[in-house]
Amino acid sequence: MILEGIVTTQSAVGEINIAPMGPRVDADMTRFLLRPFNTSTTYRNLREHGEGVLHVTDDTLLLARAALGRLDPLPPLIPARSVRGWVLPGACRCYEFRVLSIDDRTERVSIEVEVVDSQTFRDFFGFNRAKHAVVEAAILATRVHLLPRAEIDAEFAKLAMIVQKTAGEQERQAFEFLRTQVGLLRESEGPIRIRTASRLHFGLLSLPGCDHGSPQRMFGGIGMMVDQPSVEVLVHKSERFTAEGPLADRAAQFAERCAASLGLSQAVHVQVVHAPPDHVGLGVGTQLGLAVARGIAELTGQKPDAVSLAKHVGRGLRSAIGVHGFDGGGFLVEGGKLAESDISPLVGRWDFPDDWRVLLILPKHLTGAHGLHELGAFADLQRQSALPLATDAMSRLILLAMIPALLERNLNVFSDALYEYNRKAGEMFRDAQGGIYADPWITHAVETLRDLGVRGVGQSSWGPAVFAIVHQTDAEPLAAQLAERVEHREIIVARGCNQGAIVARP
Repeated sequence: MILEGIVTTQSAVGEINIAPMGPRVDADMTRFLLRPFNTSTTYRNLREHGEGVLHVTDDTLLLARAALGRLDPLPPLIPARSVRGWVLPGACRCYEFRVLSIDDRTERVSIEVEVVDSQTFRDFFGFNRAKHAVVEAAILATRVHLLPRAEIDAEFAKLAMIVQKTAGEQERQAFEFLRTQVGLLRESEGPIRIRTASRLHFGLLSLPGCDHGSPQRMFGGIGMMVDQPSVEVLVHKSERFTAEGPLADRAAQFAERCAASLGLSQAVHVQVVHAPPDHVGLGVGTQLGLAVARGIAELTGQKPDAVSLAKHVGRGLRSAIGVHGFDGGGFLVEGGKLAESDISPLVGRWDFPDDWRVLLILPKHLTGAHGLHELGAFADLQRQSALPLATDAMSRLILLAMIPALLERNLNVFSDALYEYNRKAGEMFRDAQGGIYADPWITHAVETLRDLGVRGVGQSSWGPAVFAIVHQTDAEPLAAQLAERVEHREIIVARGCNQGAIVARP
């Protein structure tokens, strides 16, 4: 049975979120199942901080305002008794819970929770048709972007009759609030929210000017997408091009370039909700550019794929791992391109195993090669008469070791092949970056991980991000050991992201 209620959660930094939600419950209310979307704040908060509170209430105005995120100021809140969370004392009753498991392989996440405490504050008012009508109207109001206008108008007309006949003052206020908000949502058409993963690049296969037969393909390589740190943007229609948040200047530049390339006169405002630092080996520029371009395309009724979007924002000039990862996530192999203007085709994509984890070690004092430095490095490499390439050997590692190991879920074979591949790729850039790895700090981090028994380690792209592939049971203990032995770093335990960017209206 689904019980309509309100869930309060908080982020890792203590920000409170209040959202209506209908968990699947049993009569004893000892456990229940939440099914938020993977774009929701409730899902993100429960992944970061696995505790919350479910409330049962007959306050239809609070439910209506929560459904549309119009809770300024917040309603009265008191600290929960048994979890790190917040209780709405105006509710009829509440259930404090802790997360037992999260399955986020699909758009609707399944979060199983266990009730650890409950309180009753007052009696439930009782059955009332107007209250139920407001609940249905609130659900309709959150689906303005999904349902035809005529269908929503017809349903609202039916519900209005019920409210008129059976409502009290609170229900009338709630229903009018929802009807007004639906009109405002239609006028603004609402922003587009895009969330995408980070890209790890394990190394290029070839460089221009290297004779590997005909036709000669440039670049190519392998990489994967990881679920965090993620890039998330909101793209709104606007009278001029503006942006706010992390990397706002780059976001505005991408927006203007994309609109010009598409021949659009519509300007946008880009709100960068969150993004990792730029130029650390996570492919942030490509993910940000594609996210902005996808938002603009959605607002103007277009549905281009990621390769087309990349051309509109000038990404994928060498590697296209991040471009193809934006579309479908996973572990990716690209084949290299024949002409400078091409975007390298995707050779294959495979799911990254659910029970493997990726430790990301990000130094706080380094950035990787980018801009003119990166262009100069590639130019210098092309002028060398003999490059220490091992393209054939690297191709064999991909085809005969890594891909079969992924399919067979053989972590050790995959890790050994990835470590060797990454070192061979580093040899290609030894002169440009001063060694197999781009900085002594990276070398120290890799050697420390190897000393700790981790086999699949290396540098992502130009660095300075260091990756380590481990089993899920080893991830947290290894992160703790690493924290004691490597200084000036942030350590993230990430999962492989096996889906493309998520696009939704908030």
